[in-house]
Amino acid sequence: MADPVIGATVHVFLEKLLSLTIEEVKCLRNCNKDVDMLTQNVSMIQAFIHDAERRQVEDQAVEQWLKRLERVAEDAENVFDEFLYESRRREVKIRNNPMRKVSGLFSHTAFKSKMSRKIKNINEELSAINQLANTLSLQPLKGPSRQILPIRETDSVVVASDVVGRDKDVAEIKEKMLNMRVDVVMCTIPIVGLGGSGKTTVAKIIFNDEEIKQHFEKRVWLCLPEMLETKSFLELMLESLTERKLEVQSRDIIVKKLQDELGGKKYLLVLDDLWHVDPPTLWHDFVDTLRGINTFRGNCILVTTRRDQVASSVAADPHKLKKLTDDHCWSIFKQRAFVDGEVTEELVSMGNRIVEMCKGLPLAASVLGGLLRNKEKHEWQTILGGNSLVAGGGDSGENNLKKILEFSYVYLPSPHLKKCFAYFAMFPKDFEFEKDQLIQLWMAEGYLRPCQKTTLMEDVGNKFFQILLQNSLLQDVKLDEHNNITHCKMHDLVHDLAGDILKSKLFDEKSDGGENLSQVQYFGWNSPRDKIDKINKPGHLCTLFLRSNHISEDTLLSFQFLRVLNLSRSAIKEISTSIGKLIHLRYLDLSNTMIKALPNSICKLYNMQTFRVNNCFSLKVLPDEMGNMISLRHIYYKSKYKPNYHHPTGWGEWCIDNYLFHMPLKMGQLTCLQTLQFFKVGLEKGRRIEELGFLKNLRGELTINGLQLVHNREEAGRAYLQEKPNIYKLAFLWSHDEPEDCQINDEDVLDGLQPHPNLKTLAVMDYLGTRFPSWFSEELLPHLVMLKLSGCGNCKEIPSLGQLKVLRHLELVGFHTLECIGPPFYGVEVNNNGASSNNANIQVFPLLRKLVLEDMPSLTEWKGVELMPTGSGGRGGVGVRMFPELEMLCISKCPLLKSTPNQFEILRELRIEGVNNEMPLLNLCSNLTSLIELFVNNVKELTCLPHEMLHNNFSLQHLWVLNCGEFREFPQSLYSLRSLKSLIIKDCTNFSSIPVPSGQNHLTSLQSFQLYNCDGLTSLPSGLLEHCPSLESLAVYNCNNLVSFPLHVWEMPSLSAIAISECPKLNSVPTGGLCCLTGLRALSIGPFSELVDFGAFQLIFNGIQQLSSLRTLWMYGRAHWDSLPYQLMQLSALTELGMVEFGIEVLPHSLGNLTSLGKLTLVRCKLLKHVDFLDAMPKLRHLEIRDCPLLEALLDGLVNLVSLEELILRNCEKLQHLPSRDSIQRLTKLRHLEIHNCPQLEESCTNLTSQITAPIFQFFH
Repeated sequence: MADPVIGATVHVFLEKLLSLTIEEVKCLRNCNKDVDMLTQNVSMIQAFIHDAERRQVEDQAVEQWLKRLERVAEDAENVFDEFLYESRRREVKIRNNPMRKVSGLFSHTAFKSKMSRKIKNINEELSAINQLANTLSLQPLKGPSRQILPIRETDSVVVASDVVGRDKDVAEIKEKMLNMRVDVVMCTIPIVGLGGSGKTTVAKIIFNDEEIKQHFEKRVWLCLPEMLETKSFLELMLESLTERKLEVQSRDIIVKKLQDELGGKKYLLVLDDLWHVDPPTLWHDFVDTLRGINTFRGNCILVTTRRDQVASSVAADPHKLKKLTDDHCWSIFKQRAFVDGEVTEELVSMGNRIVEMCKGLPLAASVLGGLLRNKEKHEWQTILGGNSLVAGGGDSGENNLKKILEFSYVYLPSPHLKKCFAYFAMFPKDFEFEKDQLIQLWMAEGYLRPCQKTTLMEDVGNKFFQILLQNSLLQDVKLDEHNNITHCKMHDLVHDLAGDILKSKLFDEKSDGGENLSQVQYFGWNSPRDKIDKINKPGHLCTLFLRSNHISEDTLLSFQFLRVLNLSRSAIKEISTSIGKLIHLRYLDLSNTMIKALPNSICKLYNMQTFRVNNCFSLKVLPDEMGNMISLRHIYYKSKYKPNYHHPTGWGEWCIDNYLFHMPLKMGQLTCLQTLQFFKVGLEKGRRIEELGFLKNLRGELTINGLQLVHNREEAGRAYLQEKPNIYKLAFLWSHDEPEDCQINDEDVLDGLQPHPNLKTLAVMDYLGTRFPSWFSEELLPHLVMLKLSGCGNCKEIPSLGQLKVLRHLELVGFHTLECIGPPFYGVEVNNNGASSNNANIQVFPLLRKLVLEDMPSLTEWKGVELMPTGSGGRGGVGVRMFPELEMLCISKCPLLKSTPNQFEILRELRIEGVNNEMPLLNLCSNLTSLIELFVNNVKELTCLPHEMLHNNFSLQHLWVLNCGEFREFPQSLYSLRSLKSLIIKDCTNFSSIPVPSGQNHLTSLQSFQLYNCDGLTSLPSGLLEHCPSLESLAVYNCNNLVSFPLHVWEMPSLSAIAISECPKLNSVPTGGLCCLTGLRALSIGPFSELVDFGAFQLIFNGIQQLSSLRTLWMYGRAHWDSLPYQLMQLSALTELGMVEFGIEVLPHSLGNLTSLGKLTLVRCKLLKHVDFLDAMPKLRHLEIRDCPLLEALLDGLVNLVSLEELILRNCEKLQHLPSRDSIQRLTKLRHLEIHNCPQLEESCTNLTSQITAPIFQFFH
């Protein structure tokens, strides 16, 4: 079978050979004639490749000719690569020992002689191949090959074009999501359609829709084609929500953490491209678990799938995507094909043929548009003129799409680009590709050939990436804060094409031996790692992606021609010193491994271009001789943490073990280096800041730490940052630990670190100067978008930043001596007459979106500037417009602050905490009308929110008041907040009054109302919640003086979660039961006033058995209540039960009726003596018993808990008997056992580890 990639492979090999002969073989003596002959042979053979690639489909002899040529070209590349390595090794040796240049001359001469013989042999092979081409009547290519056209910068995010033809689908699905029935907890909507019909696109539009974002507090996007178990999906959900990789954990722990993340929040889950659910009952288990995790109503799962069977198994009424109309296909095509939007009449005439080829699939229209983009009319005619790839009008939509994709590949403008495209098959479907990593891999494989116009391989790679993106072969791009593309994905149908192209060279499950394995060059992420030893010609392997516990020295050395070795996310802890013998290696990735040390031999990899050891938390140092790796272009060795508002930098990235780490010596010798994310200054020569000065090609981001070791401005200036135009992100860090009387030179050092004007992001940390240098200005930082100044404890003034015209994000943290923020901050100058130097209206921080002021203990005043005097003696002046675009303001830990400006035109989010005086809050809000979120925490003197503030901000959706000890009441205007969704008052001990609603104003949008630790509150007005049809969550907890509570709450069917707990004086409890709460999923109730006896408490539960949706119940009783409400035993659907402070001595046998119970918790049951489970509870996975001082034994009935995974026992002083050894061993699913402060069990627990197979066992005495 013809190899679709062989032509491109041979092209790339031959072009590399030409460049190598020109650059590296000049110095070989006595073989100039052979080199000239080799160059001539290669040039002649190149002319035949196009014809051979076309004829190989039908002529086996031509196919064999191509394979022979491929083998010879590959061998030749290895020969020249060996010479290149030796040349670089010699260069390093001479540089390190300049006085010994003659040393080793004989051996080098012998090496040259060996290379000359090898070149002669290669030349003979190529001559024979050239002669065979004539025998086969191969025809040379006539005319120039296709050229790669320039990339228009405006097209870099072309994927973000408006979606066509799916407005109706989006609207219908949104309607279902936003208007589901009030009693529905979880709605599932499958979107089903052909591959390439736009299912994922529709889901993406909905997922990112502003109305959807407002409606769902949490959104999770997952793509996992097969559902084979529930746990893996839950785990991926948690990882998505927390942005952290999970360690191995039990399902119950994952569920509990998901409850922490999703509890009380409405969420949207998208499962994209689901192919298979096995068994079908697994879906119901998954959804039931989600319903138990979050009892809020209105949650939604959106599923996209090509398979009707999957769609029908998850919901009864799937949304089917129909094919697009011809007009819509033509519209999508035009977006892609015509750069300037102008369409000539003669090209419009071809429209019918184009839309016929699309078969109603938007991906087909998009790919065709990318294919014909920037093409001339004759090229359109060639492509559309009945070519066999697009002929066959009777094909189905997906088959036709596959042909279009194949055609798009064929018309890629260079063999190198075709190789780059095929390389995507190395990764699994739906993989999120990092753009820079892709380009570095392409470079290591030799696919990126510089030219006169594009001299850097990385720039060639960027151009290739843009072409693939414009041709719709890539999609779902992600952007950083500066709108640079960082990641992308590939449609699975396009990925299938890449797999088909590379399959003869890629090891996969179907590579069963023989000829197939002899051609293998690539071992990807999906290659079967347990079959790696079956590769019968390991010397052909050039790329190895392997996730394994260990890679042996023999295995490593057998792959002697490796260019790429990716061991990231594998379980390796060490790597053999033999890695230094892989002289062809250009890319090595050990990221996210437990590797503890790197062998020094790694520094002998003189061809290495990219080295990655990100997130290697056990790795303490890098080898000192890394300066010898003279081909290095990219080094990554950062540890990344989830960014945290309270993190010292807030941007959450550091290098390897920051405090112990020191740089390898003489990094300045790596003159090819472009990526060096972190540099730590040292005292020793070779580790000083001057090393950065030699690295003229640095680009991207750079953090410089240890700046306290730089002595003066001149030394800092030797980093030559001002001459590095491609660095767009800089961070300067000091680590002061000098004696107090030590002279601080931070001002001079920072002055010498002036960056290039292209800089976009700057952070300065722990700077102890008293002022900032003059280069903090619009003139010298015209492109600055983000700025963070933190730990500047000696600065009494903030630099003038208000005129930075593109600044969008500003954080000022830790200015401990700053007392006032005033006009100098805004950069507004006043002349001697009192007039502004600019007579026009002035804008201050014209584009700033987010401002953070934090940890300023001396700050008392923040002044604004409203009007600049004109100096004429009149009342006129120049207007000053402050913060016209500011949307988010955070003020934290500024206890003495008393005044603030009030000119914030569109502020949407205000967070103020740790401020003693209430005036800053009142000032900030006095003119606001745009607030969406208001968070007030620890404002000590705040007594009431002003009437005008609530009245004017009628769009307010979220209001939090926390830890405000003097806060007493809300004004009547609280009820004007008709958009309010959540209201939370917590730890406000004097809060005592909520007004009674009057007129027509009510909190009609309220979904969540929570009161915690408000001891001043005695009652809630009956009308507070009476007109809240959307109320879903209600929590009143630990309000010690609350006496009355509106009883109509117990009749609100919208409620899905109620917690009325620890209110010891509350005596107004429902007597009619809970039967009206038809949507209730979680209930936490009691204890109440002592006037509420057990009989009255039991009445509350009347009708609870009718609540089919109830899944979680927590009951708080009294120590003298010796029984449980009888209605409890009828809750067969209950999945979680907690019982606190009941006076029962044993668990009632009827508890066995709770056949769905998965979690049982017993707390402070001080008379409880024995726990036994005589009746089976088949689903109970988690059992926790704590603070039960009389508990003596867990009896053998525990064995009936066949699903038990986790058992926790805490503070049970008399507990001395556990089930027998035989019973313990029968708990085969037990994975987690904890025993805390149970002293009588000490002896038993000594032997317990031999009785139980639980991998996690903890005992605390």
